[in-house]
Amino acid sequence: MRTALLFLTTTLIGVGTLGCGAEPSSAVTVQKQAIAAPSGVTAVAGIREMTVSWRYTPDGTGSPLASFEVVATPGGARVVTGPTARSTVVTGLANGTTYKFTVTPILTDGTRQTSSTSASVRTFDVPTSPYWLTYRAGDQQVELNWNTSSNGGQPIQGYTVTASPGGQTYLSTGPSLVVTGLTNEQPYTFTVVATNAVGSSLPSYSTGPLRPAALPSAPQSVTATAGIRYATVRWTAPTSNGGAAISGYVITTQPGGLTQLVGSTVTSATIGGLANGVTYTFDVAAQNSTGTGTAATSSAVTTPSLPSAPINLTGVFHQGNLELDWRPPASDGGAPVTYYRLTSTPAGAERTVPANLLVASISGLALETPYTFTVSALSGVGEGPPASFGPVITRPQPRAPTDVRVTSTVQGAVVLWNPATAPAGDAVTEYQVTASPGGGSVTVPAGTHIATVPGLVSGNTYRRGSRITVRRWRSRRPGRMSSRRTTRAPPSRGATRMTTAPAPPWPRRTWRAWQR
Repeated sequence: MRTALLFLTTTLIGVGTLGCGAEPSSAVTVQKQAIAAPSGVTAVAGIREMTVSWRYTPDGTGSPLASFEVVATPGGARVVTGPTARSTVVTGLANGTTYKFTVTPILTDGTRQTSSTSASVRTFDVPTSPYWLTYRAGDQQVELNWNTSSNGGQPIQGYTVTASPGGQTYLSTGPSLVVTGLTNEQPYTFTVVATNAVGSSLPSYSTGPLRPAALPSAPQSVTATAGIRYATVRWTAPTSNGGAAISGYVITTQPGGLTQLVGSTVTSATIGGLANGVTYTFDVAAQNSTGTGTAATSSAVTTPSLPSAPINLTGVFHQGNLELDWRPPASDGGAPVTYYRLTSTPAGAERTVPANLLVASISGLALETPYTFTVSALSGVGEGPPASFGPVITRPQPRAPTDVRVTSTVQGAVVLWNPATAPAGDAVTEYQVTASPGGGSVTVPAGTHIATVPGLVSGNTYRRGSRITVRRWRSRRPGRMSSRRTTRAPPSRGATRMTTAPAPPWPRRTWRAWQR
């Protein structure tokens, strides 16, 4: 604490007669009151005023304390208080201005001592001008949102919004307002001021022109076409834009609720990321400055799924090759099959087969080996489940019968042949003789090399040929399954003609030998 002490000293000397043995008169010293400066000067802001406080303790001797003088800087506003005061209100200050204060005690004899300057304090002010956050036109209304950087030190009591044209004002206690009762397609602008206990701010800048409008009607002719994990949605513009230009369209996928936005001139959209084999619908709604209108919904479409497994997969091991054939899947899943994938266990037959082929000839397989084969269909969606065939044991097939001879009798055609040669341990078990045309057939045991085929048409001419079909039934040895082999015999010598008139060119007679 700064303390300034002022000492005034007066020395009085008595006057007397000095003589021999006489004592001089004594001197008297008088000390006046020491003046201390006030301490702890503070100021509290108000509206165009400040409350200034200080601490001060007088000495109590000498001249008494007469008053205090409080002075504001800048401006020099001055307040004089009585000697007992320790605070005062300084009025007449400017809003939003920073002030400092000093306090000076004054004694009755005019002695004074000024305090140190207080800290700077700013008076309260009006709020700053609001600024717009968002504004948007609606159907016969506008939505306004704003903010204020500073409240001037006092709570904001409210806002006043002014519309143009017309000058209509609207009051709001918060920083947002929906102004209703407006005329659609009429442009409006708005300003806003904020008010606190000090006063009102300057107006904000104006909004851009806001033109209220109704929502657009629903788009027309909404259709959807499913693709592989996508759909193409098409539509035409709504019959009414609501009084404001169409700004875009929103497409919503159901199920899932995912949305996609497109521009105002677009009338189709490709919706990706869809799942295979799922049924979808699509909602299309138009947007303008007011918002999103009523949606129109497409008919349901189902995205393609994987094809099912091929059917009737069979195989024949013939002359060292395994011949596989199958039928197309019962369902292609909505996307055409592009090719088939063939695999084997053990490996060695892996390949792809074009969709227009339903057969595969596999060579180079190890003999006396059980193979299992799978065939699966593939489309643009992906690969479907496989069909399986096997296991098949690749055993050598018998040779065809030779020297086939045919004689015509009234009972039918008598066919003779030399026996077929079969692999060791896999003997022929039977022969099947089939006439062509007509398809009549006779089966005889393996030890028989003659057969009569009845039921042939008198007067027809038949060519002879033979085919050996070897069927291996399930063996007693574990792990062996049946397989089927077909061997064509060479043509028989000559032709057989029945007793009637000549016939068209020679049909073919087919021979089959069955091997167990």
